[in-house]
Order: sequence, then C-alpha cells, then structure tokens
Amino acid sequence: TSSSASATITAVNTARAFVQTTGFTASPTPIATQAERFANVVLTNSTTVTASRAANGGAGGAAITLLFEVLEYQPGVIRSLQTASIALVSSTSGTATITSVNTAKSFIADGGYTTTASGGSAFDTVPRWALTSATQVTATRVGSGADLTMYVTVVEQF
Repeated sequence: TSSSASATITAVNTARAFVQTTGFTASPTPIATQAERFANVVLTNSTTVTASRAANGGAGGAAITLLFEVLEYQPGVIRSLQTASIALVSSTSGTATITSVNTAKSFIADGGYTTTASGGSAFDTVPRWALTSATQVTATRVGSGADLTMYVTVVEQF
C-alpha cells in the first residue's frame, strides 16, 4: 500500500533497454480512488525497476501489483532512448519536447501515468499519446477534470 516500490531484475544495458507497463492487479477491488489505481514505472538503473503512484491508500488501503516488462535489444538496433513526462493539468492535451528522431523508425513505450483524481470519469484520466513530430510527443484525453502526468519512452531504431 505504499506510494512506490522497486523490483530487482537481471542486469540490462540501459543504453539498449527500456521498461513498459503491461497492466496491474489490485486488492481490494474496486479501488477507492484513481490516484491509488494508476502508477508509472521507470528503469532506475541496470538492475532496478521502480513504480510510483500518487496515493498509497493509507492503512488498509488498496494494494496494486504493477505488471511490466523490460525489453533489451541487441547492439546496433537502438539509436536512441528518450524518456518524457507530460503533465495534463486541467487540460485535454499536453506536449513534451524531445531530441529529433526519425518518426518512421520510432515508437512510444508506455511508462504508465499517475493522477491525483479521487473519483470522476475515466475520460478525465485515461490518456492517449502520439509522436506528433520529430521533436514532440503529445498526450490527449477526452475530459480535463483531474490532473495527471503520463510517462513514455521514445525508442528510435537504426
């Protein structure tokens, strides 16, 4: 029920590896607030993945198990890895600026998101993201009733 936790993994080369979320499980269900439900995940170093969320659920609160995968590519496949966070504060869209990439050879890995929402609609909290130019990642959502921050890794291949 804490707001962050770490997992030890087999060592990876951080210049060729990234982490992405693949889902979560929760107990108890339903979880009281969206701030307890959603989390982001980062590759802290070559042997550690750290997950964080905005609220910890307090004593007896919700516990989540964040599911993730670490992908490590062979040498010569990854040109660049860039992490970005995009804050959506009372807005339906936001952007992050990155170093220029070849959009035809790049994709976005989902690092999850955190929110301060205690309730409300999923339209307020569930974002979409896109590589909208060679230097910009854009996050959008339908509603704007809750603040959230989304985390991504832009992976550019040779």
